[in-house]
Amino acid sequence: YYGGNEYIDQIEWLAQKRALATYKLNPEEWGCNVQPYSGSPANLAVYTGLIEPHGRIMGLDLPDGGHLTH
Repeated sequence: YYGGNEYIDQIEWLAQKRALATYKLNPEEWGCNVQPYSGSPANLAVYTGLIEPHGRIMGLDLPDGGHLTH
């Protein structure tokens, strides 16, 4: 469990609440998982949430500590 995850937990709870409300589902009867499958979809969610269309991001090359998703 990483430091700062209490904030992620709050965001996750809010996303679950909004998803259930969107479909008018009773939270006592239904649940939903809003966690991404892995780091790649998580990165994509952040990129699309923060970067304007046609925006650019900068990332490191793999040998220099970069990741395949950035």
